[in-house]
Amino acid sequence: MRQLFLIVMLLMVVAGCDQGTKVTGKITFEDDGSPLQKGAIVFDDGINSYLGMIHPNGSYAVGQTKDSQKIPMNKYKVWFSGTERREILYDKNGKDTLQNISFPLLLPEFTGYNNTVLEADVNTPGRMTFDFVVKRHPEWNKQQPYKPKTNGN
Repeated sequence: MRQLFLIVMLLMVVAGCDQGTKVTGKITFEDDGSPLQKGAIVFDDGINSYLGMIHPNGSYAVGQTKDSQKIPMNKYKVWFSGTERREILYDKNGKDTLQNISFPLLLPEFTGYNNTVLEADVNTPGRMTFDFVVKRHPEWNKQQPYKPKTNGN
């Protein structure tokens, strides 16, 4: 009888471990359909965050780590991190200031738990797909005011 109890308990634990979801999808820009090519996507329930890296084609996967963990079924706010374009800042003479300047790629409504307008209801065990459409920040392609001098100039 004790063995049967242990087997039943083990099966319940194993079954409970598989009640998560692997989430995949693609992130594209609203204006031209091109993919967001860098950064990370975060599924955040206010207590725990689950992160997936964004690939150059805009695809991502969350809950697919080395040990095949899945994210729990829950309602999540979805936001993005690391989507800025960073450059070295140069002074008016073209000299490196040893500082960086950052240009945001996305509007603030997509970057942070308290700002995001995106949500995902992860409610199916196994695998789900969520594709997201985001908007570019108006300064995403802004150039820094001074460019470095190149050799020979």
